[in-house]
Amino acid sequence: MDSLYLSGNTLSDIDLSNNKELLLVYLSDNEFDSESTLIGLENAPNLKTLDISWNYLEEFSIHSTSLQVLYISHNDLKSLNTDGAVQLRNIYMPLNQLETVDFSTNTSLETLLVSGNKLQNIDLENNSNLTHLYIIDNQLTNLDVSNNLKLEDLRVERNSNLNCIKIKNGQYIPFVMKSDYQELNASCL
Repeated sequence: MDSLYLSGNTLSDIDLSNNKELLLVYLSDNEFDSESTLIGLENAPNLKTLDISWNYLEEFSIHSTSLQVLYISHNDLKSLNTDGAVQLRNIYMPLNQLETVDFSTNTSLETLLVSGNKLQNIDLENNSNLTHLYIIDNQLTNLDVSNNLKLEDLRVERNSNLNCIKIKNGQYIPFVMKSDYQELNASCL
């Protein structure tokens, strides 16, 4: 079995340890929370996609070296650890409670959707492959995308304390959605 679709149930515990061939795991819209047991993902050496959106998770760690896509939106996340997931390309995690995130080891990251959280800062210096960043409706006070030269789509509106988004001199981002009071500038003070 390489795909597991168990979305829309009342699952709160699952052991996937004996499913070493898994490529896709969909566990969205269940009842996983901080007391739940979700084990065995580390035993799936070829896991590519994991969807655990629409649950009640407050913290989550994933260290799968093969994982490329993580859907973890609409949870109660206050902590996320993706350190070992070095092949992560796409992370979709809007509408959580995250105040801090660290994607410094996720250097393959291309798409990052973190809208609707409580982020005040985010360090994207190591994420030079980033093409899409949706960070709408957070609490950012600064944002530096000057090292994200592949960025094609930046959505940053509704961050009321963010006036200047730092870019590299001459950097062109084809699509930008920002609030009227925000500017892209190479020298943010």
